[in-house]
Amino acid sequence: MNNPKIATPRFAILSRNALVGLGLKALLERIQPGVEVIHFSALDELLEEERHEHIFHYFIDRELVEQHSELLREKRHRTICLTQGEETEGHSLNIAQSETAIVRDLMRIRHHGHPAEGGGAPRPRPEKRLTPRETEVLRLITRGLINKEIADRMGIGITTVISHRRNLMRKLGIRTTSALTIYAMMNGYINEE
Repeated sequence: MNNPKIATPRFAILSRNALVGLGLKALLERIQPGVEVIHFSALDELLEEERHEHIFHYFIDRELVEQHSELLREKRHRTICLTQGEETEGHSLNIAQSETAIVRDLMRIRHHGHPAEGGGAPRPRPEKRLTPRETEVLRLITRGLINKEIADRMGIGITTVISHRRNLMRKLGIRTTSALTIYAMMNGYINEE
């Protein structure tokens, strides 16, 4: 088995629809630096890859989950079922909605956790170190506060908040507030809330 100190956190997407798979892969890679996302179009490809590398989370088309429920049983706590808005058991993600709504749903899923082996999904370590001020600004952004509210809460000027926000986005290579929110969620900056 690989050395856990150097293992890259991995997500697997199993979707027959190339646009869905590649689109979700691009979104996850953009908002989650340091995580490897692999797209598979067939279950046997996924199972072959899994023999060599541990995969933390699985995003799988609803139809494939239903067709292969017996084979996927042991992964059910780490599986997120990709739907078009249909109700399903367990964790699901409606891929027929806006990016903002997908981000919100990913946060909901993360907040409730995946009761995997050790009592929750492993959290990848951030590649970039944030200063304490950047971390505080990031947490306030994820709560939906605007620049003025952040400035008032922290007792600093609005231009300082804007500067911290710009530095965060540049340092992390992230361009949108929703992507910052997912980054914070996936890297442990959002805890108890």
